[in-house]
Amino acid sequence: MLKQVKRKREEGFTIIEVLIVLAIAALILVIVFLAVPALQRSSRNTQRKNDAANVLSAVSDYVSNNSGQPPAACSSTAGAFSGSGDCKFLQDVKLGYYNASNATIKVVTSVPGSAPDTNTVDIITGAQCGTTAADNPTSSTNNRQYVAWYGIEGSTGAQCVEG
Repeated sequence: MLKQVKRKREEGFTIIEVLIVLAIAALILVIVFLAVPALQRSSRNTQRKNDAANVLSAVSDYVSNNSGQPPAACSSTAGAFSGSGDCKFLQDVKLGYYNASNATIKVVTSVPGSAPDTNTVDIITGAQCGTTAADNPTSSTNNRQYVAWYGIEGSTGAQCVEG
């Protein structure tokens, strides 16, 4: 009878072993929950960069098709086009992050006073990027030079890409 009692005690896990397994599982979950938002933010920023490049490509096509003239100031907000210029060339641009319900794409002729938010792409004619992508764009003497300035999530706030 004593052998049966002893055998039952050897068959299960001790409370210490269960707590160790639960602690390891909790640690893994914490690491995953901390890493996922950073990966999602990085993915959205990469998509914004790709969208800005696609918009710059459309501007380049516009300039090529219009005797080297950059587009006039205009904006495309939630799929509607406004301004004195013809922003309709933007309607066929393939966008991933930016879409008709959340994006504002503006063509402007001078550097705005503040950085764009994460749902805005400013195409600035007659401008050039600073020394790094995170620097604000500056005016250029060449009005055929243009940049895309778009907001990103993170510490820098905005990125500049030359077309």
